[in-house]
Amino acid sequence: MSKSLLLALVLAGLASWPGHVAALTVSGPININTTWRVANSPVLVAGDVNLAAGVKLVVEAGVNVRLASGVSISAAAGGALQVDGSALSPVLFTPKIAGEKWGVLRASGGNATLTLRHAELAYGGAELGGGATGLIEDSRLHDTHSAIVANGAKFVTMRRNHVWNFSETIFNSGTIILAEDSLYEHMTAPDSD
Repeated sequence: MSKSLLLALVLAGLASWPGHVAALTVSGPININTTWRVANSPVLVAGDVNLAAGVKLVVEAGVNVRLASGVSISAAAGGALQVDGSALSPVLFTPKIAGEKWGVLRASGGNATLTLRHAELAYGGAELGGGATGLIEDSRLHDTHSAIVANGAKFVTMRRNHVWNFSETIFNSGTIILAEDSLYEHMTAPDSD
């Protein structure tokens, strides 16, 4: 038996192994509570993902999410985008094509929440608005224009984050923030704020 045939048989066997799930490709609305697991990783986000009102999306530790150019993941009123990375298994949000900018992880609307724990956002940012609440801790955001934007959010807590190679972070329209033990460096525009 040739080595290539043996390898093909082994890979086919692994693909049918109980508990093995292939990479997941997503786009469009999510209407029920959903969890993205390491077994689905990488999760390929081909188009905007919109969580319906009151729906929760959990992204488990160790998941690698790859987003197409300009694509965002958004939670509507009462919805929740919860990223549960850990120190040993962070959640990675990276572009599908190296160096391309994707959109944002967003929560907007009354009682919407965005929670980022041990997450890395490369070439995209986080956005909160319209009465949403956010928690961003132990995370890294970099190589994007707007790293964190909160416009009319209820409350945003940021702890132990590292933000670099960015032009702005914006907190306005009554947004209350608590920022602790974080480093913001390497601003990329002369009028950065």
